[in-house]
Amino acid sequence: QENNPVNRIHQLCTEKDFCAFKLDIDTPSVELPIVQQLIAQADATKASLDEFFFEHHVHGLMQGWGWGDGVEGSFADSYNLFTQLRQMGVRAHSWI
Repeated sequence: QENNPVNRIHQLCTEKDFCAFKLDIDTPSVELPIVQQLIAQADATKASLDEFFFEHHVHGLMQGWGWGDGVEGSFADSYNLFTQLRQMGVRAHSWI
């Protein structure tokens, strides 16, 4: 699909490019499928994406500092996502 950000990255970014992607929609139901697609399409992702920035809203301390109930998953889930991306060769970064 033309408007899918992962598909656009895979189509437009080559190994010769430096491609960075910041995902910050603040809606887990939209963000997580995008991250899961990056991981599921590992060969295309590692060939096209160099750096990834993502604020994964998870249950815990930050719910009281602005995240509220708009969260999904745990800190362990977050570490798992970032580990998978890093193992693919994507420099993946989180922030809160």
